Amino acid sequence: MAEVALYTPPEHGELVTVRCLAPDDVTPEFGLAALDLKVAAYGEQLGRQFFVPHLAFQEEYLGGTPTERDEHIERSVDDMLERLEDGGQCAVVYDEDGTLVSLATVSVLGEDRGLHIDDILTSRSKQFHGFGSCVTHAALSAFDKPDETNVSLEAFSGSEVNNWYLNLGFNAPFSSWRRRTMKIGGYTFNLINHSGSLGGIKEMLELRSGKPVTS
Repeated sequence: MAEVALYTPPEHGELVTVRCLAPDDVTPEFGLAALDLKVAAYGEQLGRQFFVPHLAFQEEYLGGTPTERDEHIERSVDDMLERLEDGGQCAVVYDEDGTLVSLATVSVLGEDRGLHIDDILTSRSKQFHGFGSCVTHAALSAFDKPDETNVSLEAFSGSEVNNWYLNLGFNAPFSSWRRRTMKIGGYTFNLINHSGSLGGIKEMLELRSGKPVTS
């Protein structure tokens, strides 16, 4: 692990250890854990709100056969390694049993276009405890960039999570709505572009994650 940061989010009240991954950490086991977390997080967020069956996320991200599962894991590993090699970051939290429970990934956009948050995922048992704020803050803090750097992300239109993004200082102008769609297991979702400044977003995240101590 490249770096460890310790957080005490007020909503959780206990110490949370966040690690930023190094390429050597990105193993097939990690690739599977990241996919399992995505299935669980998307199943909770989108499945509950939009009545999408859990099986749709399972088949989309893990496939329906052992061969498809292995192919998904390989792509997961390759995608993460490419992100890290291009200067991106992935911050994670494991629970006491060694299960991956929260993850945030951030990519560097070319031509000085800033940073893009690819995923913020938290398992159902750890939601509403500040874990997402911790991993997002850790991933963004790993970059040596000025506060005015643009940070963007794409969110699902109509999702309850959008309020969280807006409270962090992201804005989603009406012109950004429904510019792109995403298909998951045969279901189509509209995406909304959000953007904000790195310094402002980190400051708002610290209200939810607590000030970190880096080791």
